[in-house]
Amino acid sequence: MGLRGRESKNKGKFHRIYPERPKAPRGLPKEAQAEWRKIVESLPPGSFKTWELPLLEKYVMAAYIYGLAMKEVKTRGAVVEMGSKGYKAPNPALTVANRQVALMASLATKLRLCPNSRVTKWKAGTTPEHRPSSRRKGLLYEPDED
Repeated sequence: MGLRGRESKNKGKFHRIYPERPKAPRGLPKEAQAEWRKIVESLPPGSFKTWELPLLEKYVMAAYIYGLAMKEVKTRGAVVEMGSKGYKAPNPALTVANRQVALMASLATKLRLCPNSRVTKWKAGTTPEHRPSSRRKGLLYEPDED
């Protein structure tokens, strides 16, 4: 068989795993930096790869924006007067907060921040005493174990 295309420029290169805890990028607000430190220090060193750091930055910024939106809701209330006639409507900051929560939930799963996202089917039930037993065990012929 012939060659199957060009060889990749990245052949043999892997994403770097940070053996230490990665530092927060410059330019993040102080609250976002505090959230970064809280997350990074809560997990063991080496938990993040280079490609995950931009996702972590987006997560902490979403948490920061969520905090700003909730401060606005606490200040003005969940229902505000809109327009010149004073119609009552939900505070637009609630929409911002809800979108940030959805983004944070999605990013938390991708970053394996939630305990249930760190367990995979390959890790779950790996020891015999933790494997679920079949409800049909014993119904069919099973050879004797000698």
